[in-house]
Amino acid sequence: MKALRKQEKFDEALKQVDQLIEENPNALEPLMEKGRILEAWAENDPAKFDAAVGPLGHAPKTACKGCGRKPDEYYEVMYNVAKCLVREAEKSKDKAKIVDCAKKAEQVLKSPMILNPKLNGPDTVAKYKVLLNKAIVLQGRSLDPKGEKKP
Repeated sequence: MKALRKQEKFDEALKQVDQLIEENPNALEPLMEKGRILEAWAENDPAKFDAAVGPLGHAPKTACKGCGRKPDEYYEVMYNVAKCLVREAEKSKDKAKIVDCAKKAEQVLKSPMILNPKLNGPDTVAKYKVLLNKAIVLQGRSLDPKGEKKP
């Protein structure tokens, strides 16, 4: 599937990953690969961003239901959902859509940050903060010198 994704054979890659998901509904890796496929497809065709965000957004919640400590993949998936939303906002010319996507990205990032401020390590926290700042700026809000939103 990874090879098909890299060759931009997205339809075939999705068929294969969907089959794997059907056979292993609780496995996180096939869900993550589906997200990667949809994200790559959306980069080529921005109309696909909506399709990318839906499955990505539900994957970590479904796969991690009942988990104590969230696996590293959970934080990667949440980051990728927010990244897709930010990219969709950046590619849009519709102000309302830009703000809506950026707000959703902010929510996706803040949720795990509130529940576990250290996430799964300092590198992930730094990545989340950079993307969170982008989402805030896309909404037309400003940041203070520390990179935090101003009231």
